[in-house]
Amino acid sequence: MPRLRERIGVNTHLANWETLDLARQAGCGSVRVDGVWPMVQPERHRWDWTRLDATIHSACERDLQVYLTLGGSPGWTNNANPPNVPPTQLQDWEVFIEAVGRRYRGKVHVYSIWNEPNIDGYWTGTVEQYVDQLVLPASRILHGIDPSN
Repeated sequence: MPRLRERIGVNTHLANWETLDLARQAGCGSVRVDGVWPMVQPERHRWDWTRLDATIHSACERDLQVYLTLGGSPGWTNNANPPNVPPTQLQDWEVFIEAVGRRYRGKVHVYSIWNEPNIDGYWTGTVEQYVDQLVLPASRILHGIDPSN
């Protein structure tokens, strides 16, 4: 049975070091972080890892396990629609997932695909699109990069 600290976590979105320190002081062992695709890849050939790197590295420095939620389509991949609209090209999603998986290999303990896909405000696609176009490819790619996940 895991120790209590390993079973308690907090949802921080993108936390600063002070928030992560408070999580550790409160006895938490994990932190949920948002890997917002439009923030990380605002344009097809431009990546900005600044905020996500800072949060993940700070969590790891504090011995907090990272639960990383990946999702939200950038406008360049879904015909300039809001982030809750699925990407039109599966390959764009796969490139994003592979980049995240390689960058944070060994630092992320749990990946979550999309935020609340059962709520229209976060996902407008079908259940089949969610499973077939997002979850299954992400699972294949992430397991291929790090079989321990």
